[in-house]
Amino acid sequence: MRRTLCLLLLLALPSLLAAQLPLGPQFRVNHNSTPDLMSPRVAINARGDFVVLWYGFGDSRGGILHARRFMPDGRPATDDIRVADQIVSSNENVEVAIQDDGSFLAVFSVSGALKVRRFAPDGTLLLDEQVAGDSPYVPHASISARSDGRFVVAWSLFSGEVSARVFSPEGAPLGPVITADATSQPKIGPWVAMGPLGEFIVVWQTFLGGDPSSGRLLGSLQAQRYGPGSRPRGEKILVSDHFVGGIHVAKDGAGNFLVIWNEVPDAGGGGPHGIYGRRFSAAGAPLGAVLPLVPFFTTGYRGLAMAPDGSFVIAWDSPGKDGFDQNVFAQVFPASGVPSRPAFPVPQKVSGIQRYPWVAINGAGRFVVVWADRGDLSGRLFKARRP
Repeated sequence: MRRTLCLLLLLALPSLLAAQLPLGPQFRVNHNSTPDLMSPRVAINARGDFVVLWYGFGDSRGGILHARRFMPDGRPATDDIRVADQIVSSNENVEVAIQDDGSFLAVFSVSGALKVRRFAPDGTLLLDEQVAGDSPYVPHASISARSDGRFVVAWSLFSGEVSARVFSPEGAPLGPVITADATSQPKIGPWVAMGPLGEFIVVWQTFLGGDPSSGRLLGSLQAQRYGPGSRPRGEKILVSDHFVGGIHVAKDGAGNFLVIWNEVPDAGGGGPHGIYGRRFSAAGAPLGAVLPLVPFFTTGYRGLAMAPDGSFVIAWDSPGKDGFDQNVFAQVFPASGVPSRPAFPVPQKVSGIQRYPWVAINGAGRFVVVWADRGDLSGRLFKARRP
């Protein structure tokens, strides 16, 4: 079924792209070619400036993290910036955020520490801050920032602890480290999203083992709200009562938030596939039932970005018609989560293995998708066509 649908999408490429407005052709992200580029991340500000962060293999001591900033029209504003060396990447512990002045933040794991670095718009290093240093390896980390430069970092440790801390634009901690979950069960995540007032949401999954009778993985997906002063708001929220994958969270301008995931099939390959999500109010109340957002694809990697008005974009990769090629698709959703326009292929040239998509959107509806494209990184700008 999924191969047939992917083939139909490719055949209908011109009409599907008309569902959105491409702002120019596909462009190359990296200037200098490096082997095995992975983990592309992108962030965009209100003006339309955006920055891409990515990981490339280095030597036996670890990988190399690169970044490049772009103008709103997609022209490079810098060359490739060497963000860090000897980093330990799992595809889940590198993240990027950008401020309205064009400065940007990168969070990453190095041996013995989780660090955040801030760079000026021209790539000059402004801040080098250690966030956590009590573990030899941080398996997952996430960052979210306000336009004024305040930011929050969330991370997990192999001990099972899920933590977060808020920082000023200069990197000064604004309060102590907070613990969202201190239980010893293995965790996946966390993911964090900060709202316009400095409030934020932390989402994580607890792994509870496997069910011998069904072969299904067991777990629960939870969230905890925090106010601008990092104090918990309300009790923990149960987002999903079973194990899921591909989790992301995003907030809109009113403080409402969306969590998306893909369902994990049982050992026999049955069960639902695709991307699902659930919307919550700023007070943590569910805004309706679980939404089947992209129900017809067995997805690999995916990214989520939400605009201040609550509309959002999901980008994902999916096997091509032969089951081996990989292509990148995206779809724009209104705040309700019920789309009025179809999904569309993102690349201008569909060939080979195109994967690891990431997406960012601003308040004007301008969004950018980046992905790995046969040893390099590519990107494309769009203007969201809303109902």
